[in-house]
Amino acid sequence: MLNIIWAALLIAGLITGIFTGRIHSVAASIMTSADEAVKFAFGLIGAVALWCGLIQILEDAGVLKVTSKILKPVITKLFPGTKNNEKAQSAIITNISANFLGLGNGATPSGIEAVREMNNSIKDICLFLVINSAGIQLIPSTVIAMRSELGASDPSDILVPTWIVSGISLLSALIIYSVYRRAYYCMRAVRMKRKAKEGQ
Repeated sequence: MLNIIWAALLIAGLITGIFTGRIHSVAASIMTSADEAVKFAFGLIGAVALWCGLIQILEDAGVLKVTSKILKPVITKLFPGTKNNEKAQSAIITNISANFLGLGNGATPSGIEAVREMNNSIKDICLFLVINSAGIQLIPSTVIAMRSELGASDPSDILVPTWIVSGISLLSALIIYSVYRRAYYCMRAVRMKRKAKEGQ
């Protein structure tokens, strides 16, 4: 679907350029934007590599295992299906830590591993996706790196707003998840009662 939207936008831009007589400007803009995108991406490599490397070092040093043991009661409470699954808990901790540091791309592999290790526990997977999507952040490193690359005078001045917004986002997501979950089980109970009555 997203590919269709991008293709439609590209075609619309080309058609508009042709009918307005600015096709040369459109072509030049495409080339300029492509060049700037490559330069911008290379500018972010250092920051992303730093934090991803740091997470890998912590994982290899066993820090994440120790952290998962400390947080085991919390993780087990949130995700009951991972009670006896250290791999799942470790992957969840790694994923949340990466998101905490603003590394969305770095969190993807551990997120996929966590879902695989949850053994099709729908409740755990849904809650994990909710927390993951809300993405509470302590250090939005990628955004700070982007602002620095684009010449912001104080790239880190978004810290407090990020804490507030991500906190509200997480709280809202958990509330909505709880409401929908209860509504689902209530509707399921009603359907089961109806089927039971029809069976009689």
